[in-house]
This record gives sequence, structure tokens and C-alpha cells, in this order.
Amino acid sequence: MMDAALAAGGKPVAELPLATAREAYSQRYRERSLPAPVGVASENIAIPTVEGPLAARLYKPEGAKNGLPLLVYFHGGGFVLGNAAGYEGQSMRLAQDIGCAVLFPEYRLAPEHPFPAALLDAINTLNWAHAHANEIGIDPSRIAVAGDSAGGNLAANMAIASRDGRVPKLALQVLFYPVTDYRGHFGSGPKFSSREEFAKGFWLDRTAQEWFARSYLQRPEDAHDSRTSILLQSDMSGLPPALVITAAYDPLRDEGEAYARKMEAAGVAVTHWCIEGMIHNFLGHTAKSAAARAAFDRIAAEIRKRLWA
Repeated sequence: MMDAALAAGGKPVAELPLATAREAYSQRYRERSLPAPVGVASENIAIPTVEGPLAARLYKPEGAKNGLPLLVYFHGGGFVLGNAAGYEGQSMRLAQDIGCAVLFPEYRLAPEHPFPAALLDAINTLNWAHAHANEIGIDPSRIAVAGDSAGGNLAANMAIASRDGRVPKLALQVLFYPVTDYRGHFGSGPKFSSREEFAKGFWLDRTAQEWFARSYLQRPEDAHDSRTSILLQSDMSGLPPALVITAAYDPLRDEGEAYARKMEAAGVAVTHWCIEGMIHNFLGHTAKSAAARAAFDRIAAEIRKRLWA
């Protein structure tokens, strides 16, 4: 896949007009991930916030009884790209395979809405879902969060917010190749060997990472905020159980592993899988890669086991 993309040429994402980059990301994710299955219903929702209505989609297996577990999913795309349309097949597949409701918020994107806009939208989403549990047919005691890349950062933040009482108690946090430290993009912080080893040629190259970082964090000092560089969190105790998924050929591999280790050292129940042979964003290649599909199936089965225990 990487060879084909290289042969096709095309401008780096940071050089594209923003609208073009967003449409391309959405289209690629939709085409390369699993198609929407039959038997899953989709509903558009507007979550009221002080900043205005926040669009979201709710997915539920057709015919399911009320009291389902809820998975709130935060998409990737560097806080700049990504939408519900691109992730719809994956969202529906998660709802079907886990046997849960999936709530997918369209959080505000940078650079129009830099940090902390996405974080505020994530908090509003969880609080709304808990307050409307009966209305949307979910069990408020079985709410989990998940997210990939930038969305993994949001999911981790929500786990911390849950511990601190700013959002409802969470049953599980699922972090797919999360970004956990922005300091290196602004000339400070720890050095991660995976960032150097896979800086070019593995889809998420250094130029793209820096473009995402500087779009989301428009003040360099924000990279030292423990809500962005979550490895700076001083107290990791009391967090909900975590499933952390990293990829062997991902520049974010080492910082994801470091975050998993830091939680584990604080007594959090952590399961960490580094998926061999995979690159960043492999969930978005499940229609093209048998290994990515197998990893998706394994992860969905694990989440199902946790939420239906």
C-alpha cells in the first residue's frame, strides 16, 4: 500500500487546501476501512453546548434492547481532519461486533478551533450521553471511551476527567496509537526513537505531524500543558481500566507505550498490545489488509468481553 501511494505521487497533506485535505482523508478512510454492515441503525444528534449545537451520530444494532453499553468514539486526523462520514463503516462495525451503542461526536477541528475546543466538546459529549442515557437506550454504568491518534489523546483526557469527577465514571478507555506528547514538535521534551525511525515513508511523516501539532496548538506553551502532552500528567492513579493499542511501524509507537507504562506504574489495570507489521492508522485499512482486519476483530472481541462482563 505504501509503495502504491508513493508511486501515485500527490502533494503532502500539509500542502493541500484545508477543504481538499479533509475531503481526501474522509474519502480514503471510508474506502479503505470495512464497509457499513446491514442491521445497524444510524441517528443524527445535536448535542447542545454553550458554543452551539455539536453534531454527533449514534449507532445501534437494530432491534437491540435498551440498556446497551455505550462506546463514545473520538476520531483521529491530527485534530484537523476526520468526520463521521469517513468513519461510518467502522462505527457501525464496532456497534455490531461489540453489541453496543456507538456515539461519534463531530468535535470542532483546528486550525479554526484550536486547543482546547476539541477537549471541551468531548466533555460535553460524555456529560450529555450520561444525562440522556434513558433517552438513547444505554446503560450509564457501562460507558467507555475510545479514540485513534488525536482521538486517543481525547479519550485519555476523558479517562482523567472521569477520575476527577468532571465527566461520568467510565468503564473502560481504549487508546489506539494515541499521541501523548507534543513537546518534541516545539523543540523540547523526550526523544522517542520511533519518531526518528519512522519519520519518513510510513504515512504519518514528520512534516505531517508538525503540521497537525502547530494547527492544534497555536501557542508553543500549550505543548507543555498536561491536557495535550498527557505524559506530563503527574497523577495517573485511579484511572479506568485501559486497553492501549500501538503499531510496530508507527512513529507514535514509543509515546503510546510510555503512556501505558506510566498508567501501569500508577496501579491502573492496563492491557497493551503492539500490533506487529502494522503502521499508524491501521484501523483505516481493514478493507485492504487481512492483518489489519484480524487486529480489528481481536480488539472488538476484547472490548465486547470487557463491556459485557
